[in-house]
Amino acid sequence: MLFISVTECSKGSIGGGGFADIYKGIFNEQRVALKRLRVFMMTEESRRPEMMKAFYHECLLWRNLSHKHILPILGIDNQLFNGSLCMVMPWMEHGNIRTVIDVMRNQGSKSPADLQLQVYHWMAEIVSGLAYLHEEGIAHGDVNILIDDSYHVHLADFGLAVFADGASNNYGSMRGGALRWLSPELIDPEELGLESSRPTYASDIYSFACLYTSQSPFFGMPDGTVLVRVLAGKRPKRPTFHGGVEMTDALWDILNRCWAQSASDRPLASEIVTLIDALDEY
Repeated sequence: MLFISVTECSKGSIGGGGFADIYKGIFNEQRVALKRLRVFMMTEESRRPEMMKAFYHECLLWRNLSHKHILPILGIDNQLFNGSLCMVMPWMEHGNIRTVIDVMRNQGSKSPADLQLQVYHWMAEIVSGLAYLHEEGIAHGDVNILIDDSYHVHLADFGLAVFADGASNNYGSMRGGALRWLSPELIDPEELGLESSRPTYASDIYSFACLYTSQSPFFGMPDGTVLVRVLAGKRPKRPTFHGGVEMTDALWDILNRCWAQSASDRPLASEIVTLIDALDEY
């Protein structure tokens, strides 16, 4: 059953992204995350039925997926927020992967070498989830990686950024800071001979490579400067972890293949799974 009723909800949002607000709730005596899409509040009344139909379609696709590194959707609550809908998903205690890495680095809870190994394992889990999505015909189209109680990865929000941006017919208009993870062909498809700026498997691979940077890609630069540099073929510097531990040559080579300027030169997610599994550092 797609529609469910949440029994408790936090009074205010506890976070959010480019196109949604996050609330904390209770469903079947379990903590859940409630993702309320702003797009329904920003859309003309006449367009809402069509958008809701598209939203239900995306959620049904998500419900049919099953993979240990894909966050499941429990259902949709259409009563909790007047005039809007929210997705109900398992609560991920540690939140976004970048927040977790920052906490580990700042608290010194892991040695530089151990943190590097942890990140390598997370990236293996991420690309495993991506490979599954691509096999199912789904391009992720967003960079939302969550960490559960056991410190394992769960991919979330695939397809929803594209759905939300459909309200403005401009992919990227609601993505905020995620602009830094966009591949060249999504920044300027016409310049690269493409007709659409919709996410593809190859653009997912580019974004995956950017997740390895110790901070957000091109940290400290204005967004406009970042986009110009990416279109010119520039990429972030070789990542280092706290304590001066540098990324290995083997992994650095994989990253450079993943963020190749031409989408056709990037490896498939399934190929990256094999390459990462073969690395000595595991």
